Amino acid sequence: MVGGLEWSSSPPQRYDNLQLHRTELSVFGRGARFLHLPRALLFLSLVISIARAIRRRAPERVICVYPDAYYCAAVYCVSRWFKIPVAYYFHNTYAENRSGIWKIWACRLEAKLLSNAAWCYFISQGLRQAFVERYPAIASKSSVLCHPVGEAAVPSAPRGFRREPVKAVMMGTFNESNLDAACRLVKALSAQPHLQIHVATRTSPQVLEQRGMDLAGVRFHGYLDDQRLQELLADADLFLLPHGLNGGYSQREYQTIFPTRAAYYLSYGRPVLAHAPEDSALVQFLRSNDCAAVVADASEDAIRAAFRELYEKPEWQYQLAGNAKRAASLFDPSRFVSSVLNDPWSAA
Repeated sequence: MVGGLEWSSSPPQRYDNLQLHRTELSVFGRGARFLHLPRALLFLSLVISIARAIRRRAPERVICVYPDAYYCAAVYCVSRWFKIPVAYYFHNTYAENRSGIWKIWACRLEAKLLSNAAWCYFISQGLRQAFVERYPAIASKSSVLCHPVGEAAVPSAPRGFRREPVKAVMMGTFNESNLDAACRLVKALSAQPHLQIHVATRTSPQVLEQRGMDLAGVRFHGYLDDQRLQELLADADLFLLPHGLNGGYSQREYQTIFPTRAAYYLSYGRPVLAHAPEDSALVQFLRSNDCAAVVADASEDAIRAAFRELYEKPEWQYQLAGNAKRAASLFDPSRFVSSVLNDPWSAA
């Protein structure tokens, strides 16, 4: 596997038939968006690095993870050279989210990737459907592959709220994919007498406030290392899951994004309060697994009403928590590896 796939538990080295090849370019933790020119200049170096790995390890096939076309383009070049089967694992839309000259390039590259792919994986059914509508030929060589997320690092049994005020946690990166919903969640709930919001993110409070998030009354943790973040998640009573209703991305992107933080939340077996558009792949998943209270309207009153109903119904809390723990099994790394090794293209 090549690309930026993150594993929250045992890495693929534990599996004899699967290896992850990392080729990340990063300076002080900053990568793709901050290093366009260096990445372009080092593209040939990346191609050579992947080619050497293929020559040394002699894999039967390669999987390249997108959301970074940089790796996909490099793997495409190498695959043409070695004539090796390649699958691309899409986490987001690509060409639809580009404009200007970059869109012309993206459309050409996307078409080449999908045309030459031996198989195509998509992080959600909604994303797969979007690509199949645009490229019908991939319908017979594609499938949904959930992002691998292991058991909660701090073991915890499913449960509802156990303290007053309720400890609600919202973590991760806040950007165009979720910022409007995150701001609305905070504004609607930060003054609730039975609730304390905790936010853990790399994004600075100054930037969040400039973008419209009112952090007054919020416990802001900033960036937490893995151990402290796991402890915070294990101690939570409720998880807040924002998913953009609108913003700087295309409508199709909002419909198909599946935030990986959702899988992390589910693994801890707690109630989830999600604020997301009704036509999104995320809401489709949450409703089909009955593992979250969902607010699809851009309404602060609706968010407060959903929390009050959840607060007043302990049995619903436990029902959602138990369902969340069961739904988390869909993201088990062993299930991920089994799919990769046993899908039809693997036997070709």
